[in-house]
Amino acid sequence: MNAPGHLKEEFVDKCTACGACAAMCPPFAHRSVPDSNREVQERIRDFLAGGPAEAAVVERSRLCNECYACVTDTCPEGLDPMRINQLLRGLLHDQGLVPRPFIPPADPQSNERIIASLLTTEEEYRRITTPAVKGDGSLLFFSGCNVYYQPHLLLTALDVLDLVADDWSFLPGLDHCCGNNHDSAGRLPEGRQAMDELSAALRKAETDTVAVWCPTCVARFYRDGSNFKVASFARLVADRLGGRVQGAGAGAVTLHEACKIGYLGLDGQAPREALELVTGEVAREMPRHGTETVCCEWSLHQNRPEIGREERRARFAEAAATGARSLVTVCHGCQWILDAPDADPPVRVVSMGSAVSEVARDKAGRGDELEAEVNEVAGGLNVLHGRLVDLAARCVAEPGLWRGVGIRSLEHWLGWRMGLTVHVARQVVTVAERADE
Repeated sequence: MNAPGHLKEEFVDKCTACGACAAMCPPFAHRSVPDSNREVQERIRDFLAGGPAEAAVVERSRLCNECYACVTDTCPEGLDPMRINQLLRGLLHDQGLVPRPFIPPADPQSNERIIASLLTTEEEYRRITTPAVKGDGSLLFFSGCNVYYQPHLLLTALDVLDLVADDWSFLPGLDHCCGNNHDSAGRLPEGRQAMDELSAALRKAETDTVAVWCPTCVARFYRDGSNFKVASFARLVADRLGGRVQGAGAGAVTLHEACKIGYLGLDGQAPREALELVTGEVAREMPRHGTETVCCEWSLHQNRPEIGREERRARFAEAAATGARSLVTVCHGCQWILDAPDADPPVRVVSMGSAVSEVARDKAGRGDELEAEVNEVAGGLNVLHGRLVDLAARCVAEPGLWRGVGIRSLEHWLGWRMGLTVHVARQVVTVAERADE
C-alpha cells in the first residue's frame, strides 16, 4: 500500500477530475452542496495540492460509507477512490474540520470495549474477548471488532459455531483489528500495521481456513490479499449446516446482503444457500440485490438522517413487496440501521446467526412465547439505555442540571439517582462524552 505522502502526490498528479468516482458513490448523490461531480473532484484535488478545504471536500469525506462501490474499475487512471477518501478524512481531521476522535479497539477505553461491557454480563464479556479452542481447533473463527457494538450478535455467532463445527478456535477481534477503523480515521500506516499483525496472528494459528464474521474484514482480506483461505460466516453456515437443522421451515425470508460483498462480487451465494438450508425454501429476492444491491447508508444516518430514514423506508418497501416474513442481514452495521428503535420495519429484521439459532432452538422444543417476551423486554431495555446515555450527554453539556451540595461528579449523581454501580455509571458517562462520535 502506498504511504500517505506518495498517495497524495499520485492523486494530484493522475486525477483528471472526471467525477466518475463521485458518480459511483450512493450516499453522495444526496449531498447538500450544489457542485457537480467533476467540480467536487477538482476541489478535492486542489485541497490535496495545498488549497482550501471547501464544503464539498468536507462533505465528500463525511458521506463515504466505505462500501467499495467505487473501488473496482471506476477510476480510468487506476486510482483507488476509497483509499483517497480515507486519506482525505485524515487530513481534514488534522485540521479540525472532521471531528472524529479515534481510539484503537485494543485500547481498554475504546468505544467497542465499553459498549460491549455495558451490554453483557461478566461471563459473556469474557467469552467474547478470550481466545478459545474446541477439539483440535482446525477451523479458526475471527469476529472482527465492530460487532462488539452489538455483542449479542457475536454471542449468537459463537452459539452457531458450536452447532455447526466440532473442532474450532476463536480469535477475538478487539485485540486484532484488521485495520479498517484506522483507515477510516485516515491513519493509513497504522491500518497497514494492524493488518500485518492480524495476518501474523492468523498464520500462527496454522489453519488453512479462516471464517470471518465481519464483511468489512472479508473485503479487506480480498483487497490486500492473504496467505490463507478466507470464508464468510455465511459460507461457514452454508457448508456445515446441512443435516443439523436443514429444512426446518422458518418461513419466507428475503436477504439484505452486505454492500461490500455485493459490489465486489464475493460469494454472494453463501447467505442464500444458508437461508435455503434454514428455511427449506429459496430466499425471495428484492429488486436491488447482488452487484446491484443497496447499502444501509449508515453515513447518511449520521450526517443526513432524514434522507437516511427515507432510504431505509425504501428498502423496507422492497422487502415487504416480496411477501417475506423476515428480512435477514449478514452485517452488524446493517442490522444496527435496519433494526434501530425508530426503524418501524414492516417485516421482522433478524441477523443470519439469529435465524440459524432460532431454528435450532425450535427443533429442541424451546418455548416461543417465553423467548418472544424476553426479546420484547430486552428491546425495551436497550431503548431505555439509549435514553439514559442521551440524558447523560445533556448533563455533560449542562453541568448545572446535576451539580449540587455533596455531589462529587456526574457519575456520583447517576449512581445516586439511578442505583448504578460506580463502574456502570462511569461507563455511561464515558459513552455520553463521546456522543458526537
